[in-house]
Amino acid sequence: MKHCCEQMNENIKSEDGILHYSDVFNEYGIPYSDGVSIMKMEFCPWCGKRLPQSMREKWFEELEALGYEEPLFDENIPEEYKSDKWWNK
Repeated sequence: MKHCCEQMNENIKSEDGILHYSDVFNEYGIPYSDGVSIMKMEFCPWCGKRLPQSMREKWFEELEALGYEEPLFDENIPEEYKSDKWWNK
């Protein structure tokens, strides 16, 4: 995946990178120290470009419409919803 600028590409690829990218939600963020939570980012810290709109709400909407009550914790969701395949058609 190509991100908005070379610095973002390098940071996301690096094991030492401070940012997180979720291909499922098409979302960028800064992880909190709890190891679970992420502060969503709206703009690239290097080039200033607006980052893509998160697909998180749409992901929940689609899976709940398919009958999954708690899709984030359901291992039986369709395989395409475990990556960017569901929104990157």
